[in-house]
Amino acid sequence: MDWYPLRLTTPVKQHVFGGRALAERLGRTGLPDGQVAETWEVSDVDGEGARVADGPLAGRTLRRLVEDHPGELVGPGWRGPRFPVLTKFIDATGALPVHLHADDDTARRLEGEPHGKTEAWHDLDAAPGATALVGVKAGVDRETLHRALLAQDFDAVMRRLPMRSGQTVYVPGGTLHSFGPGTLVYEIEQTSDIQQHAMRRHMEDGSELDDEEWHTNLGRLLDEWRPGPRPEFHSVMESVQTHCGRSTSRT
Repeated sequence: MDWYPLRLTTPVKQHVFGGRALAERLGRTGLPDGQVAETWEVSDVDGEGARVADGPLAGRTLRRLVEDHPGELVGPGWRGPRFPVLTKFIDATGALPVHLHADDDTARRLEGEPHGKTEAWHDLDAAPGATALVGVKAGVDRETLHRALLAQDFDAVMRRLPMRSGQTVYVPGGTLHSFGPGTLVYEIEQTSDIQQHAMRRHMEDGSELDDEEWHTNLGRLLDEWRPGPRPEFHSVMESVQTHCGRSTSRT
């Protein structure tokens, strides 16, 4: 196979927290009018899979390519049912809903999925004072978290961290989180769209959930929540220095 640079189609999500940053700051063209929250740059999520946009492989799905050429696309010896990485640009003009994604074990046990959704965010742009909610405070148990979620009092139980352009954070599956408003993020994650939300409204259109659906969502979230992870943001240079230090210590 003559592997030229593959340009893929990109699913677009017009969730209510989006704005126009992807067009205005990144220069993306071909976007729909109105709020645009996410573009899925590389996606093999069921029902949202990318296709090759042009060239001799035009129209071929990413899933078909990874089935036919796993070693070339992912790495020698790799095999799997789908391309393993999902990447997105996210415009958090408004705050994302507080939510989590199951880790691998929980996804297999409760979601019937082969793996969960661990992710990392790289902050491309952050307004002064922009923050993220990432993980819960020490000592928060299930009952305490449940009471805070019912009150929608997230700061009572979650860690609020400053966001700065150029920083990155690794967010293991099961970590309760949100970011924004006023941030533009590049996200890389496992290929999955499983998630549990804590909010009273749908993120797609802002419509209100009825009480039964909301309480069901909270129960599922609590079942998939992991209390331990407390991620921190790091600059690129900090990550390089840490890696170089570890490499040096081994030589």
